[in-house]
Amino acid sequence: MAGYLLPVLLDKDITTEKQSEELIDLFTENMQSGSLNVMNGKGSTMFVGTENETVLTVNHRENKVQGIIYISEGHGIDHLEAVSPTEFIVGTGKHVLLIRTVASEHEGYRILWKKEVTIAPYARINAVAVHPTGRIVLAISDDNRFKAFNMLSGQEIGTLKFPSEPTHMAFSKSGDFFAITFKDQINTYSTETFEIVKSIPAKSTPRRVIFAEDFQLVVGHQDGSVFIHDLITPENLIQLDMHTTRIKELCNLEINYMEHLIGIISGDGHISVIRMNGDAVIIEAEHQVDARVQSISLNPVTKLSSRIKSQKRYYDKQIALLESGELEEEPLNEKRKRDEKDIPEDVKEMEPPKKKKKKKKA
Repeated sequence: MAGYLLPVLLDKDITTEKQSEELIDLFTENMQSGSLNVMNGKGSTMFVGTENETVLTVNHRENKVQGIIYISEGHGIDHLEAVSPTEFIVGTGKHVLLIRTVASEHEGYRILWKKEVTIAPYARINAVAVHPTGRIVLAISDDNRFKAFNMLSGQEIGTLKFPSEPTHMAFSKSGDFFAITFKDQINTYSTETFEIVKSIPAKSTPRRVIFAEDFQLVVGHQDGSVFIHDLITPENLIQLDMHTTRIKELCNLEINYMEHLIGIISGDGHISVIRMNGDAVIIEAEHQVDARVQSISLNPVTKLSSRIKSQKRYYDKQIALLESGELEEEPLNEKRKRDEKDIPEDVKEMEPPKKKKKKKKA
């Protein structure tokens, strides 16, 4: 299994108090940043938004703050999504901005586009989400509005008005779907049509949502419970009761084909990491922090091996052929007998090399 780093943001001013070394040692320089609100990364770059409109760019592998960006929009940075190691989306006040870090610019950044999401005078953005391919940006606000934008141009490509306030949202792994949480339900939408694909009632107010696979939703609730919903088979429902206070953040790291690490934090400083493999859930780690935890991110220490990637490509191709009817599903015993000549070499089960027997001298 691939290893992982666990960067965590604590609700502290880093100019007055050092972060806990066992949790985070990224912010070692004396910088005026205020409270650290949100963290999101791409590759080895982590963007950290703060309450006084500052975004820190951090290399989390080298534990080094690379730069400080001051965004003067009149609001703190509460919502942030990384698009690439040099670009990120910010939700601040009523606006969504696409920002690129540019070392040669005087301010250190360039606003590529800026769009207004809310209409009500005092409304604010609740969450932003970026499509896995980086082509679409979604934003929801506390005046019950939803807007979708083209990433390149900033042009509005869709809008919705909800009967109740949307609180959080996330794209699926493929980007074909996105989920939005409301006070008493979680809705899954088609990215192509913006129409509801599935609606799930919630027993407690859902606060955070992420996708593990396209058919698996992980939802954190106000009462601390975490539900894993199977969108194909509704009865396959898993409930986790490790936390007792509001779930503040969820994050996902794919470590193998159909295998994920899910990071969870709650309002009382309880941090847990679970491993999901299909319907199986294993608790990997649990931590308790005295300070209030603001954000969490799981980052791979090692990349997926070429063998795993090749295996994933092979099985994805087989599934596509089955769905199109070009390949008939074989009985299990026939699969075992099937000639392996068409399977890539790195997909086959790797057997230890056989030891050659030494011939005894006469």
